[in-house]
Amino acid sequence: MLLNGNPAGSPSMYDDGTPGTAADGNSGVAGLFAYHHADRTAAPNAAFETAYPDGTAMAASYSGAITEETLAGKTITVHGNFYANGVDLLASSAWTLSIPDNDLATNSFAEAYRLNVSNCTVAVSGAGATGTYHAWIAAGGEGTGAANDAGGNVPVSTSADGKTVSTGWSFRRPRLLAENASLATGAQLSGTYTVFDDVIRVEFYDGAVSPAAATAVNTKRIENSNNEIEKAVAAGALTFNHNGTARTAFTGVFKDAACTVPTSDTTTPNERGETVDLSVFYLRTNPADATQRWNTDATGTSAGDRDASDGTTSTDRGREADSLAGYLAAAPETRSSIPDIEIARALESLYESLRDEFKNRVAHYEGATATPGIPNTAEGKRFTATGDRARPALVEVKAAQDLHVADPKNNASNYLPWDAHNYFELRWSEAVDIGSLADDAWNVRSTYDFDSTTPVGGDTRMVGEELLASGFFRATRTDTPNLALTMGVRNDIVGTTPDDANDQKSANGLYRKFDLEPTQSELENGQLVQANVPAQSHRLRVYVAGYAEGPLAANASSWKWFWPGYIDEIANPAGALAQAESNPLIRDRAAHPNIVEPYEDDDAVYGKAAGPGPAPSLLANTTNKADIRIVEPSYAPSWDTTFPDIARYRKNAAAEWTAAEDLFEISPVDTNGDGFIDRLEFHILDDKPLYTEGEAWQWVSRQGWYAGSDRTAPTEAAPDKRGGIRAASMLKAVAPDGTLEMTVDGFKAGKDSTDLTTAFNTSFGTSVTDSFFDKNGVINVLEDPYFSLYTTGLNWRVTDPMFVSYDQNKGFLTDLAGLRIQSHGARKAIDKTPPRFTFTIQPMGTMELYMVFSKPVILKGIKDPELPDTTIDLQKCLEIIDGTGGNIVDQTVAAQSKMTKDQIKQLNPEDEPDKLYSKDAVIKLTRPLTLQEIQTLALAPQKKERVDEDSNMILNVSLVEDEMGNRMQATETHRVTDIGINVVDPLYASDGVNTDGTFGAGEGALRIFDGSGRLLDRDITIGTRINPGVDAPTLTPDDLQLFFDANPTKDVMPTVYNDWLGRNAELWLPSILPSFNANANFAARSESPKATVDENRNLRNFIISANDPELEMGNEIQFLFKYGDLYCARLKDPADITSVDPWRFDISGIRMQRGGVTILNNVIDSLKKEKTLLTIDMPKSGNLVIQVFTMDGNIVRTLERNKKGAGTYTYSWDGTNLSGNPVARGMYFIRVIGPEMDEIRKVLVVKE
Repeated sequence: MLLNGNPAGSPSMYDDGTPGTAADGNSGVAGLFAYHHADRTAAPNAAFETAYPDGTAMAASYSGAITEETLAGKTITVHGNFYANGVDLLASSAWTLSIPDNDLATNSFAEAYRLNVSNCTVAVSGAGATGTYHAWIAAGGEGTGAANDAGGNVPVSTSADGKTVSTGWSFRRPRLLAENASLATGAQLSGTYTVFDDVIRVEFYDGAVSPAAATAVNTKRIENSNNEIEKAVAAGALTFNHNGTARTAFTGVFKDAACTVPTSDTTTPNERGETVDLSVFYLRTNPADATQRWNTDATGTSAGDRDASDGTTSTDRGREADSLAGYLAAAPETRSSIPDIEIARALESLYESLRDEFKNRVAHYEGATATPGIPNTAEGKRFTATGDRARPALVEVKAAQDLHVADPKNNASNYLPWDAHNYFELRWSEAVDIGSLADDAWNVRSTYDFDSTTPVGGDTRMVGEELLASGFFRATRTDTPNLALTMGVRNDIVGTTPDDANDQKSANGLYRKFDLEPTQSELENGQLVQANVPAQSHRLRVYVAGYAEGPLAANASSWKWFWPGYIDEIANPAGALAQAESNPLIRDRAAHPNIVEPYEDDDAVYGKAAGPGPAPSLLANTTNKADIRIVEPSYAPSWDTTFPDIARYRKNAAAEWTAAEDLFEISPVDTNGDGFIDRLEFHILDDKPLYTEGEAWQWVSRQGWYAGSDRTAPTEAAPDKRGGIRAASMLKAVAPDGTLEMTVDGFKAGKDSTDLTTAFNTSFGTSVTDSFFDKNGVINVLEDPYFSLYTTGLNWRVTDPMFVSYDQNKGFLTDLAGLRIQSHGARKAIDKTPPRFTFTIQPMGTMELYMVFSKPVILKGIKDPELPDTTIDLQKCLEIIDGTGGNIVDQTVAAQSKMTKDQIKQLNPEDEPDKLYSKDAVIKLTRPLTLQEIQTLALAPQKKERVDEDSNMILNVSLVEDEMGNRMQATETHRVTDIGINVVDPLYASDGVNTDGTFGAGEGALRIFDGSGRLLDRDITIGTRINPGVDAPTLTPDDLQLFFDANPTKDVMPTVYNDWLGRNAELWLPSILPSFNANANFAARSESPKATVDENRNLRNFIISANDPELEMGNEIQFLFKYGDLYCARLKDPADITSVDPWRFDISGIRMQRGGVTILNNVIDSLKKEKTLLTIDMPKSGNLVIQVFTMDGNIVRTLERNKKGAGTYTYSWDGTNLSGNPVARGMYFIRVIGPEMDEIRKVLVVKE
């Protein structure tokens, strides 16, 4: 039935097929809506009947009119096609249009254009009126060609399966539905959006409501009874923006997002349960052409993030080669394609493009919009409202070690918390939000899990054979070496400890702000600090054991960070397959955020189903993205997986690398010259060598790193600058004031390899002083490969063999990457400690100098490498340079040992008869020294330029050599004397009774202080003289102090000196002289001068008070002096330069006589002014009278006549009368009258 109401000559939608007739205004296809069209699949015409049912002949033509009244209540039956164009079918009441079943368009069609219709019910005519049938009239044309529903018409209705009886009018054509989160149509959001980087989900609806405002829409199934959808795609009717420049046709169309079930399959349902006609299907680009793919954040208006200002752009997912699916291998790459959609309503080559199940042609979407950046849903222009539902994919995992600031202590501002740690750098195909991590996350501590309660993750640990980065990926590998990572954490040192017990086991550092390809110069110049590096929206770095606590407030300039994490097992993960974890907390930044794509989807995700085709193809179609192998970037070193270890000693480059001596670069050091070890200095190789033949880099002690087989010179000279030791890993606690406490219990040391101890460990230091490590002196660089273990107590001499063991579970010492030094048993230290001067004595006024060494040295038979046929003695290797620049060591007089014959015999090996070793030596000087020289001149070895056999370099060395061949450092110096001998002379000591001249000229006061003299327990005056060392008096301006003690204890004796040399000296000191005494005599009292007698300050008097509690009868008083900083004493034996001793005297008492009156020295010579002494002990106060009488009772002299208080008084009489003249020889009496006393004592006066 063909109803054409268009006037002749007007633009007609109907034509008779004549060439040149009007074309479709949208598609441009000529005669698209013509009744007669060559591409129609149903015969448009049928033969007219020639007779009525009763046999009456029928006229050749009929003309008439249909009005609202005549149509009402009628039934029009059509046995073929129904085509109405430009007519009115309006009825005042219901009427019926009966047409054949047209579910298959090849049987018949029913179309209406420019039609006004009302009150119509559609029925099925003919045999199709029973069973399942469909009778629809397609009336959803566009613009002026659309039919008009004037009301009362019965619309079409269908069920989901599309199988039930359905008739009616369809006034709406199918349109693309834009993405809308509120319009859920099942597991997926409704609408049109990307699901992968080459797949778009398309959904059609009738356009009845705005999808942005509606909560439900009427979907439109696309006719697919004869595989129309696939044909339209194959014909190129659906295109997208390829590379931002060209329209390219989709090549595949499927029922599922996984692209495993083609739309030609009419048995497997899609996600909506549709089997034949489909409202939802999936378009895919050509899998063989990677350039057709888009970035995972692309939308219908944008190719995604292509802004490279932060160094990163979005990418697709990449692919692994899959011949079944048609994919070629391709790495993830930034793409330019845009997933917009153009749909042609028809093509010259395709009359039947997409139509809905009611045979309405799809809305036409072609041509650029006026506003390309705004999503377009309106028909007539291309559809650009394609949403982004492609999940972000993990597209890259790098493994590298970051930079280390060269001098952390002096460049603290650039000493960053990630310093030198291994890291994973993860990159996603687009910008992502990661749990609670901010865009500028910096040094965030990882958590063990990654969930809503701990939304950070990032812990790295082994789970079976897999390496898990919690919440991010699992790494697997089938080749060797196997993956490995075992970590530990030290909490409660500084900072806060996580509440969660599992989180306490994790201490990685998470960063979203960093430079992608940092350089050392950028680090040193401050360009990598947090403020200067960009946020990385596509990336995350996980620094393994790299979370840092700090800065430590009081120590920010040096001990800035503490890393609680450490590593006990590790392998390089490069090459391992990184499989992304499923994690709802990692999302992209789309309008409706998408969860990160895991390595492999569950079967239910995106409709993956067991459709046709072999299983591998099914799997590949949904999960095929590039396998992400962990890679090592070219701009950074690979992971540090080699544990640090103490360097083995290798004497020179000629020594076999594989047969390194069983000695290690542990150097016992005596820093204060006392001959005892007070620190052990270490050299650690950050990466322990294999010690195998042909190893690329080989370390030679004192020389450096040699490359390959070249042994002419080190490629990297000593000291070692590779890697380092993390000083802060030894941190035990930080006090509130910032004081650091170090854990040193991991080291055990001792001179017996089977009896090592931690008892003497005190602290940990970052400097080393031994020239063995650096010929130029001290190395003091924070976190270089050198460190020191400080010890206390006089426990081990530098001559003792030393062994060190280490327990990693007590020490925690790590390299820069956090790899913990592994436990080891006793290792022998090298003996490369040079000999030192430890003690000297130069008695002023003599020309001898005595010296003690920290180690036995050669006195006779020293060989000079440049004079192999001759030997020299020690004195020729020494110098004391005076003010004139001359050496005042007499090199013509051989040095002598002060050791005993037995000691020398024990010390000197029989196989070296031409050498004499000694612990001490006496040399001659060319002249005596002055006091000023005693205080200022220094003893030193003479410097010689010689080739050092260890370093093979020309060095300034000395020829003073120990028994191990170690030479004294050329820079060694020592004052010419540690004890001033003959510097201070005690002239006399007086107790007020025994005064100078009491018992005659030169007698009475004590002048000999060798312990044989005695003084009373009274105030004692000691007169001294400072010897300037020259004939004429010279000003001696330095301070002079007297120190004294009574019966000092044995522990303050010079045990260091005595033990080393086998002597029994008894000189104590008020402070410790490291090479001499172990303990200071803190019991000694000090006195300053009470009087300075002369203008040059050479004569000074001291008083020891009678009130001193130890100034008691029977005690021995010992004393010495300190002039400036020089302790002064005497030689016990002036002929023995080693016999240092204090001055001494005893305290004696007076035997008291009867009646409280005691007379001393009762025989005197009056001509010599000798005196007799009286001591009066008054029991109580009263008048005291003392008078001298002759034998006949005449008074010679009155010594006292006054009132006195109770106490003891001393008086003297020198044998003179009141006139001061000597009395005659003879007997005299002295009478003492006082309270309760009246005593007479006799005195005999003689004249000689």
